[in-house]
Amino acid sequence: MHIALVDPFLYTMPYNKALASGLIANGHKITAFGRPLKAGEQWDLEGSAYIELPSEDRSVGKGAGVWTNRLQSMLRTAQYAASSVLLARKLRQMRVDVVHFQWAVLPMIDMRLVRYLSKRTPIVLTQHDIVTANGDSVSRSRTRGEGELLQAFSHIIVHTEEGARRLREKIPGKDDISVIPHGQLNAQPAPVIQPGPVPGEHGKIVFLVFGIVKRYKGIDILIEAVKLMPVEVRQRCRFVIAGALAIDGAELLNLASAGGVADVFDFRFRHVADDEIDGLFNASDVLVFPYREIQASGAFMMSLQYGRAIIASDVGIFADMITSGQSGLLVPPNDPPALAKALTQLAADRGLREALSEGAGKLSLSIPSWKDIAARTADLYAGLVTRQRPD
Repeated sequence: MHIALVDPFLYTMPYNKALASGLIANGHKITAFGRPLKAGEQWDLEGSAYIELPSEDRSVGKGAGVWTNRLQSMLRTAQYAASSVLLARKLRQMRVDVVHFQWAVLPMIDMRLVRYLSKRTPIVLTQHDIVTANGDSVSRSRTRGEGELLQAFSHIIVHTEEGARRLREKIPGKDDISVIPHGQLNAQPAPVIQPGPVPGEHGKIVFLVFGIVKRYKGIDILIEAVKLMPVEVRQRCRFVIAGALAIDGAELLNLASAGGVADVFDFRFRHVADDEIDGLFNASDVLVFPYREIQASGAFMMSLQYGRAIIASDVGIFADMITSGQSGLLVPPNDPPALAKALTQLAADRGLREALSEGAGKLSLSIPSWKDIAARTADLYAGLVTRQRPD
């Protein structure tokens, strides 16, 4: 089959490439569509092509005026509409067998595109977030008409059973929903893994939060939890926050300073290059995911390969994959006291860190390969094609 993978703003490029590589390994042809690639980004998969769309997810920083934001939104919408027209023309010329969207961005535009394309071809969506932007603030254009749009897709893929249940509640009557697991994402083809927990810099226990810094990821909740830790335990710890900012970083810095815990935090608000990732994870003892909301997490699926103890909120893919006390510790979301207790436990108990590290390593080995995940996805495609084109 010839499959078009569409991710207009490349929100999940590592996932797209991993799925494409699995589909190619199963004998399928891939054409990917997305925004222009930036410096350092590559689509280098043999057996596939990448077509750039004139779309860019530009956002105005905090402090911009109301009219600036409105103008930015209007320009973004106009550009996305033009991009959708180009995409429709390209797909009509190519006559692909299936169109697989990774994200639906603006429902009022995507609805027209999906209805047009579905006259000829099955249209699949992977719903990475059940709650739009995982509850972070978004413009009304991101949510208006979302339910109707989701109903229009031929089929929707989610990554967890809980995600499927919540999506069915969100769009009653939608039966064409399948659960296909999220595969492991590797920053490097063969990461240099230092086995077992390692002492952090200066002998401190290093807790790492990795990935783009967004509100739903709960860095503020982590700061509040660290404030609640016993002082003598907290001073033996170092909390590294590594990732580019998508929110106002000054608010987090001020929160840590006002709480008297700035000295134990290491805020690295910048993009982390691929060749830095191995060293960052190998220098950590515990990985922390204090998320408010999530369905699937690329950062989590990448981190498992490093075999580190994990603390995560009891939501989404964390709740689905982690057995608390065996492959990590689960805590209620939005609960600084519970998070503080888990942080204190792992800071004080090396034996528990080692046991959870071993459990995380075993969990990593249990994740299906991308070839297997792609085979399940291709079976879904084939069923949709047969249903739409019975001849």
